[in-house]
Amino acid sequence: AHTRVFLKSLRLALCADPAWDAANETFTSRPGAGLRAAGAIWAGNGLSTEFYRQEEFLSEDSDGGVRSLDDFVEDTIESFEDLDAHDVLAQLFQWDTADISKNDKFKLDLGDAL
Repeated sequence: AHTRVFLKSLRLALCADPAWDAANETFTSRPGAGLRAAGAIWAGNGLSTEFYRQEEFLSEDSDGGVRSLDDFVEDTIESFEDLDAHDVLAQLFQWDTADISKNDKFKLDLGDAL
């Protein structure tokens, strides 16, 4: 259930951008604010609690200095700005609906399918 809420929050953030045309389910222009919002959600929820607890975000930058948490979050947000919003929506849909047990062989028994 948590994953489905996470995926929905990413989709809603992305589609809250004014560039989203809900009637035609497409973006009419690049949704910069929506991509940044999705990146912020990913920075907070797309990585494990353990990642933050162990401060794995503290890596060396190009100058040999250690990046801060704020640097990591901003870098993550900025990385979303380079993505194609339609590709992100497709990936979110695939992630949400994919189930290798939905077939005649496994009959929704995910444990058996795995």
